[in-house]
Amino acid sequence: MTLNPCQIHCLNFCPDCHEGYTLDRRILIVSEDPQLAWGVKNLLSGEPVEQTQVRSGQACLDMIMSTPVEIAVIDDRLQDMQAVDLIRNIKSTVPDIIVILGAYKHSIQREIEVRGTGAFYCVIGPGEYDTLYQFLLQATALESRHLLSKHRQRR
Repeated sequence: MTLNPCQIHCLNFCPDCHEGYTLDRRILIVSEDPQLAWGVKNLLSGEPVEQTQVRSGQACLDMIMSTPVEIAVIDDRLQDMQAVDLIRNIKSTVPDIIVILGAYKHSIQREIEVRGTGAFYCVIGPGEYDTLYQFLLQATALESRHLLSKHRQRR
């Protein structure tokens, strides 16, 4: 079997059996703001991820019902529903999904509420994506461990 460079980059090897398994990471950006999607795309330009943007909470719920998504980045300023309600719906439907809420101003009460749902809480300002990048790195590392665990269970 011949692998192309992208497949080689996406292929990990199990430390137990040395079999290869792929990292199929799909990131869903839920935001009306194209800047957030652009920022995430640029932050993860070297990572093997597929990125999709939807502009509403309902479109997000429709997407996760039809397409496997590993990581969701949700804008706190959605028009059609509260972000925390969306996170609860996502987690009740797909408990393994990693969710990051991007907030544009900090609120301790909001952070406690979001973390209580099992999501990451990240404060981002316009053009300030360093914090979001750190959360995305944590999320992709968690997803890698999850994929390795699933691979081990299949053996």
